Amino acid sequence: METGAIASRYAISFYEYLLSSKELERVYPHVKKLINLLRLHPELRIALSDNSLSIEEKINLLNNLFKEPIHTALKNLMSLLERRDRLEYLFQVLLIFRKKYLESKSILDVELELPFELESESLASVKNKVSNALNSSCEIEIRFKPDLVAGYALLINGKIYDSSVKGQLSEIKKSLLKKKI
Repeated sequence: METGAIASRYAISFYEYLLSSKELERVYPHVKKLINLLRLHPELRIALSDNSLSIEEKINLLNNLFKEPIHTALKNLMSLLERRDRLEYLFQVLLIFRKKYLESKSILDVELELPFELESESLASVKNKVSNALNSSCEIEIRFKPDLVAGYALLINGKIYDSSVKGQLSEIKKSLLKKKI
């Protein structure tokens, strides 16, 4: 079975379970935090897939990184994936779960890439301006990518709006290569 289909089945089942048990709102912040942790530390994804570590050791590792116990529902999901030898799908499951959650709440998934870091006050202001400009509730994640040089790249529900110098140079390069052929 295809990886996406497997992860999707688990994500949707997890979402429906949390919805029916009225735990969705309590668990979602933990899911979001775990996604960010796995995104920032790809080596953690490898450690979680390592069969030489027990599920308890993996959960303890996450508890230490979270600096608080992870939600029981997430532990249960991890244990289920471990028992079925599918823990390597955890990150994908969580991403699909997050997408389903945001869609159900009519919240836009927005990623803003900037070439420089901002102060926390400026971050709040940028998030507010993006939300107002899109005239919608947004969950905005800001990433710092120095290779953008200047400008920004905006990803809204999977669609890219690139207004960075790097993006513009890439478009010029594509255009020149196209004319050359």
